Amino acid sequence: MNEFEGLKMSFNGTRPQRARLSLPQELRIDDDKSRKIEEGQILVTANDLCEMFDPHVNKTLELIDGQIEAINENGGKVKVSVAHLARKEILLSNIVRG
Repeated sequence: MNEFEGLKMSFNGTRPQRARLSLPQELRIDDDKSRKIEEGQILVTANDLCEMFDPHVNKTLELIDGQIEAINENGGKVKVSVAHLARKEILLSNIVRG
């Protein structure tokens, strides 16, 4: 699972193009090319990761937008800490692009 955590934290929406992740041996999963599983590893592409993360990234961006709108409506100023967000490249890169 540490492999996936590392991949998840460094994913920015485009890279890596593909990665092979080891599956737990306890699962005893047979090779299945249709599911991109070979020799105890599964091939994960950038598109696979986008499908996993996009709904969550979009929801987070909506929440941030809502908070910014509420602050603007009240004439307040905002100070944002992005320390936690900075560890998730895909989220931070979407905020910067947005």
